[in-house]
Amino acid sequence: MTGTSGTLTHSADVTVTVLTVPSTPQNLQTTSGNAQVSLSWSAPSNNGGSAITNYNIYRSTSSGTETLLATIGNVLSYTDTAVTNGQTYFYKVTAVNSVGESSQSNEASATPAAIPSAPQNLVAFPGNAKVGLTWSAPSSNGGSAITVYSVYRGTLPDSEGTTPIATITGTSYTDSGLTNGQTYYYKVTAINSVGESSSSNEASATPQLPALSVSVTTDKPVYSKGSASITVTVTNSTSAPISGASVTLTVKAPNGNTSQSTGTTINGQVTFSYHLTKPGTYTASATANKSGYLSGSGSTTFIET
Repeated sequence: MTGTSGTLTHSADVTVTVLTVPSTPQNLQTTSGNAQVSLSWSAPSNNGGSAITNYNIYRSTSSGTETLLATIGNVLSYTDTAVTNGQTYFYKVTAVNSVGESSQSNEASATPAAIPSAPQNLVAFPGNAKVGLTWSAPSSNGGSAITVYSVYRGTLPDSEGTTPIATITGTSYTDSGLTNGQTYYYKVTAINSVGESSSSNEASATPQLPALSVSVTTDKPVYSKGSASITVTVTNSTSAPISGASVTLTVKAPNGNTSQSTGTTINGQVTFSYHLTKPGTYTASATANKSGYLSGSGSTTFIET
């Protein structure tokens, strides 16, 4: 019996899956809040063949120097509450699977902040048809620079309403075009990038015409006989002389009798001559009036021996 012998060969296809780290997380974004920063991002376009199990959050206070802050599960957002208002924070995120950690995402930054505290020490000063206001900056700007102040006004206490009469950058304001004799009430708020503060203390003032200042003098304090020279000086609140003021001078003699004279100031003064009649103390009183001013008065005494 004869035969042949040989080798039987078998072959088969084998598929090998190579796992890698994920690709980079995408579109990292930040949103600032009061003492917090919220982060959100998109999953990597490729998980590397192995399910993503975690994300690592990196943070720093200068760009490009982030260190590990937190490791979280397979979620696409994170809120960082260990922050200080006014400090800028920089973030990056990586994805982790069973193989390892991806490269870092794009960098995103945010500066947490709150609304400012209320402006302080609001004071109102009356003027002629106007009110001047001054105040101090809030004790805290909330971590974001104050950009403007809003001024609110009413004609009754706590009636300032919600619409400001002015929005300004400084800490003083003059409200003009007002009605003399009407009391006005004011509050001020501060505004930063986050929003508007609560209101300051309330301050009020009543605008009015400026008052005339009147002084009465004599050429000497004691007379033996003859006539007294009485000068009436009229000025404004800054001691500037007022011309054209109408002056009424009343002199009361020691026996109670009175006499009146009138005149008009020139360069702020008018002088009267009064004939002395009896020994004793005389009182000279003057009243001044001029359109655009509140009347003023003054007096002095002198003696005839």
